[in-house]
Amino acid sequence: MKKILIFGRSCSGKSSTASLLGKKLHLPVFHMDKLFWLPEWVERPKPDMAIDVEKILATHDEWVIDGNYKKVALESRIRAADLIIILNFNPLVCTFRALKRRLIHHNKTRPDMGEGCNEKFDIGFVKFIWNYHKRNLIHTEKVLSQYPEKTILKFKNQRELDFWVNSL
Repeated sequence: MKKILIFGRSCSGKSSTASLLGKKLHLPVFHMDKLFWLPEWVERPKPDMAIDVEKILATHDEWVIDGNYKKVALESRIRAADLIIILNFNPLVCTFRALKRRLIHHNKTRPDMGEGCNEKFDIGFVKFIWNYHKRNLIHTEKVLSQYPEKTILKFKNQRELDFWVNSL
């Protein structure tokens, strides 16, 4: 496991898991959110971001990359990965985590987020969390089905994920 991709619903713990695996396995970690968001929640153009992702893939023999971004070098990331992790946690749990994260990081930018993107919680973000399955997961799983040789681990809750991480 030297190239790990992590997909999942917002607030499922993708970035936390990536950071934990990076420390535990001594791998560099790249957060897609950090590559995508400019200050004040301005989106970078996806082609520019794809160039950055392709550079990471070309210049690093080891990595953990977290984030969905189905329109940003998705197949390149999948082809390069040794292990793909999908965090398919309950949307209610993720909504609670989003609210908790908003309270913890009030008027601050998380370390895994683009600079100047203070934590927010609004109805649009809640809808984003709840629509993950139809917006991202179905597409990602369709693409993954084209790579049957890939090792894919799916976790439905934090307990399952923690058990696996602790077994490493």
